[in-house]
Amino acid sequence: MLHGILVATALSGRSADPTRTDTLDHLQAAPGWSGLVVQGWHAPSWLGRLRNAWSFGAIARRTSEPVLVLRNRAPRPYARVLVAVDFSDAALETVRAAARCAPGARFTLLHPLDTGMEGYMRRAAVASRFIKRHRRRLQAEARAAFRRFVYQLRLPDVQFALRMTPHPERVALRVHAARENPDLVVVRKPQDGLLGRWLGISAAREALAATRCDLLLVTAGRGLFRPRSNAA
Repeated sequence: MLHGILVATALSGRSADPTRTDTLDHLQAAPGWSGLVVQGWHAPSWLGRLRNAWSFGAIARRTSEPVLVLRNRAPRPYARVLVAVDFSDAALETVRAAARCAPGARFTLLHPLDTGMEGYMRRAAVASRFIKRHRRRLQAEARAAFRRFVYQLRLPDVQFALRMTPHPERVALRVHAARENPDLVVVRKPQDGLLGRWLGISAAREALAATRCDLLLVTAGRGLFRPRSNAA
């Protein structure tokens, strides 16, 4: 049992390199495959960290299944999870996948506000009271979207909190991960398009570099892996 996940298959050594395409294909075709790839990330040297980063990129490029990167040595259940969300259907799947990996955890949903209009308003010499009113409207809309989002999740046993940020998602994850001190950071990778997948993997690498917590990378549209009694 690892962080509340029952592990059925483990790989170690060069003969079972999980970054090889045939190894991943073999795992995903195996009976009882649950759709979750777990990578260890324990390396004291810079060379080991570099190899970990390369392995993560190779795995993330070659599979559309969720990838869980483990860096915490203590196999305790996750208590605090940080997820950046835009309140879309893909974000719903991402949070549900994370909830399966972190049963009982408290989720902080990080929502980047679209504050681009404020810059135009300042350059146009709009009075500050109107800018503040615009910001309050954005915040009210985000809170309403958050309530609808939590209702659609249908996870009554999970506690959710909303954090609004003026930063773009990639920057917000780094900034708020340092403030919130989560056990797990969740990053979403777009399923379609080479650029989208590259941006998702790149954002995950940045989060790994900026934090010491575990990370879950979820491919949009493939977030709901099936729990099995005999699989991870």
